[in-house]
This record gives sequence, C-alpha cells and structure tokens, in this order.
Amino acid sequence: METISPEQVRAEVQKYWNAFSSKSKEKFAGMFEPGAIVFVADTRRNEPARLMVERRAREYFVPQASPKTELREIEVQMAGPEVAIATYGYRFYGTRVINGVLYDVDMSFGRATQIFHRDETGQLRIVHEHLSSATAALPRKRDETA
Repeated sequence: METISPEQVRAEVQKYWNAFSSKSKEKFAGMFEPGAIVFVADTRRNEPARLMVERRAREYFVPQASPKTELREIEVQMAGPEVAIATYGYRFYGTRVINGVLYDVDMSFGRATQIFHRDETGQLRIVHEHLSSATAALPRKRDETA
C-alpha cells in the first residue's frame, strides 16, 4: 500500500472540518475508525468516536446550528508508512443546540491532535483525536430557543 504523505493528511483534516461545517453526519462519521477514541474540548474524559458523532449531530447538524472553523497551519508528523499525526490550531465558532436551546460558541484558541491510519480499503481514518482549547470557551445562551 502507498505510504501516507503529509499532503494527504492535510487534505483529510480539511475534509474533516468541511464535513463538520456542512453538517454531514455520514461524512463526519466516516472520518473515524470504528474503534476510535476521542477527547473533545468540552468534555472531561475520553469517549468512543461514535458517541461523539451522535452528540455533535444533535447539537450541530441541525438546521438552527451554524458550525464554522478557521484552521491554522497543519503540522504533520509521520509515525510510519501507514500512520501520521496532524497537529494544528483552529478557531471554532457558531451556534449549537442543547436541549432545544441555542448557544453561541467561540473557541478562539482551539488545538487539535489527530492520528490517522490507512485502513484495509486504503482510506485514511482517525484512530485517535484530542481537541482542546487554550482558554475556556463556555457557550453563551441566546435569548431565543430552537
């Protein structure tokens, strides 16, 4: 199988955030290996990626939500011919829905580490993800409801 290139990993990171911003649950879920583990910036512990995808679908992939991301430089470290680590900063902002209530979110100093592995079909998939923020990014409740 072909060795992963840094350019392929950067393209996958872009694809990941495009799937998120376009609110495509299928495309977003397809970015992860079935057994992937994630640490998300707004949770206290790790969880299976499939649970995170379901939560994000409820909060961000609904008509009232508006997720947006601005990526900073994506550094890629090759851990082997079929494994690569992407690290980068980002700004995440927009509107999310929690229990029918709209919240504005602005995470100006987000940081991401994603480990990609080429699966048996040749696709790059995330096997581990860690998202965090350099500063607390507490959602602000809007006056209107979803």
